Amino acid sequence: MILLVSKKEDLQRSVPDLLRLSGYEVSVVAEGDQALRLMEGKLPDLVVCDAAMPDPGVLVFLQELRRRTSFVPVIVFGDLSGKGDVRKVMTAGADDCLPEPFETIDLLRSVEACLGRKERICHRMEKPGEVIFDRRELLQTYGEREIVAFRKKQLIYVEGQRALCVWLIVSGKVKTYRIDEEGKELITSIYGAGDLIGCPEVVESICYRDNARVLEDAGLVAIPRQEFLGALQMNSQMTQWLLQVMAHRSAQRDQGLVNLSYNSLRKRVANGLLDLAGIYREAGGKAEIVISRENLAGIVGAAPESLTRTLGDFRKEKLISVEDGRIVLLDEKGLRDMIN
Repeated sequence: MILLVSKKEDLQRSVPDLLRLSGYEVSVVAEGDQALRLMEGKLPDLVVCDAAMPDPGVLVFLQELRRRTSFVPVIVFGDLSGKGDVRKVMTAGADDCLPEPFETIDLLRSVEACLGRKERICHRMEKPGEVIFDRRELLQTYGEREIVAFRKKQLIYVEGQRALCVWLIVSGKVKTYRIDEEGKELITSIYGAGDLIGCPEVVESICYRDNARVLEDAGLVAIPRQEFLGALQMNSQMTQWLLQVMAHRSAQRDQGLVNLSYNSLRKRVANGLLDLAGIYREAGGKAEIVISRENLAGIVGAAPESLTRTLGDFRKEKLISVEDGRIVLLDEKGLRDMIN
């Protein structure tokens, strides 16, 4: 089944008609949140979505989709003026982009190519009928093991420690970070339920490159190095999924370095809030970020005092609100427009 995500009535008619004439089953929703809720029951074979998706927007939709699964191909079409927009969409998780104007044959060729790649992955599956690997499969496989409870601010591992296991986050949030020569903390990533930490170091058989500390009470499962490497050898789906996740994380980190190096403080804070929104957002709801000012300052590379002033400006501009220590994004489009 192909899922079309578009609010435009003409596209809701023309694109499904075109795909159905080519023998595909098609479902249509108007918004990204509707699509994500629909996919909680059954994953489609392919997603085709309009770049002009309503808030929270196509980039947030792609990031949330990729947090759930790496194996559903996505084609984005519409107004993608300039290489920068195409790059952002591809980095966020799209498999193909069709900037306007495009011919119907272009869409059909893209659909055939994406479904063909997915079919080749399915042929490499070890067990007939096995579900494509994603975070849910990972939690089902390892989530029933003995869960190690970590309290808020507790260290999981430190930079330079030998990487003997991969940690699966079952609940809670974890940050990874490094300390520079002046003792300043730079947060490299935030992780949530279903994420793995320590993978690259375990695969390379080296020491951990950064530190990992719990942001809120969390439950983790330790997967010993040899068992993890054995699972990758036995399960090509898991290996392919992990490679895609690691590549996506690497692209995010590269973009983060560009953000820190070249953008103004306002842009860095806006970018940091939007990245966190994909981790903290509940399905179908607003993004409510629960993070200390010190940790947010470590993400955006700013002094806590400067960050507080910027957040105050965002509140006055009604871009965000702060409720009981939670940062709620009120105008995600406004924040994205600030970055672009």
